[in-house]
Amino acid sequence: QPEPRPCAPLPAPSASECTTMSDPWKEQFNLAQAKRDEGDCAAAVALFQKALVGCKKQHGTDHLNVALVQNDLACLLCSERDFAGAEPLFRRALAIREKWLGPERRRVAVYFKNLAMVRWHQDDLAEAEMLLQRAVAIYKDPEEVARLEKDLARLRSRIAKILERGGEESLKFAASLHALASDKYQKFDFVAAEPLCRRSLEIRQKQLGPAHADVVGESLSLLAFLLEEKGDLVAAEPLVQKALDIEKNLRGSLD
Repeated sequence: QPEPRPCAPLPAPSASECTTMSDPWKEQFNLAQAKRDEGDCAAAVALFQKALVGCKKQHGTDHLNVALVQNDLACLLCSERDFAGAEPLFRRALAIREKWLGPERRRVAVYFKNLAMVRWHQDDLAEAEMLLQRAVAIYKDPEEVARLEKDLARLRSRIAKILERGGEESLKFAASLHALASDKYQKFDFVAAEPLCRRSLEIRQKQLGPAHADVVGESLSLLAFLLEEKGDLVAAEPLVQKALDIEKNLRGSLD
C-alpha cells in the first residue's frame, strides 16, 4: 500500500482571520520556513519551536497565529517521520481553528486532512477515516475533493483487509473501530458499521476482564442497535440482555 500523502503547510491567515503577522516572533517563523526549504530540518524545528513560544507569549495560547505555527511545525515533524510529536500539535491547531473560524471553513478542512494523514501513519485507520470524511465534507475545490476521496477509498480498502484478516489487535484499535462504527451508525450507514462493531467487540471480549465489562457492554449495545435496524430482533435480544446483565453486575441493581 502506498503511504498517505504528506501534510500541508498553510499560507498566513488572512487579515479577516487574525491580527498582524509583524510581531517579533515572525522573524523566527520566517527563518524557520527558509531553513525548512533549504533542507536544514533540525535548525527549522528549533526555530519553529522558538517562534511558537514567542507567538504564545505575544498572543496567548488560543490565537490563530499559534495554530499557524503549530501546523507548520507539525508538518515538518511529519516530514521527519516524528508522527508522535506532530499529532498533539495538529490536534491543538485544529481546536483553535474550529473555535475561531467554525467547523466548516476551508482552512479548517486542511487541518482535518493533516491530522488524518498523521493518524493514518500511526495506523489508527478508523480515526483517519473519520477525519478525512470531515475534510471531504468541507472542501469546495472539486480537484481536492477527488484526491481526498481517493485517499478515503484506499483507507477503507485497508480497513476492510484488516477486518478480513482477523487476528489479535490492540484495545486502542478496538476503541478506534468502535468510534468509527458509532460514527457510521449515526450517519445511518448500518451496513458499514456492523463489521467494524463486530471486530471491536471480538477484540474487547478476548482482552478485557471483568474490571472493564462496561466497555464490552458498550460494544454489545451498539451491535444490538445495528441488528435492530436490520430487523434482526432475534439476534439483537440476547445482546441487549448481556449488556443489561453487565450493567446489573456493575451497579448492583438496574432501574
